[in-house]
Amino acid sequence: MRQEFTLKTALADPLVRTVMAADGVDPEELREMLSAIVSTLDHTQLQPSRSAFLTATNCC
Repeated sequence: MRQEFTLKTALADPLVRTVMAADGVDPEELREMLSAIVSTLDHTQLQPSRSAFLTATNCC
């Protein structure tokens, strides 16, 4: 079973950090922006459908 790739793990990943630095993305600003977006979402709708899960996990 694959481990979920969370925002915390993404922002700690060396490759992600390298690409973000090359693109001029500040990790803390990105985290704050994404956290603000999540706080506005309807949390009852956050469960992905099974078909979306299968598509996402079978892609690579």
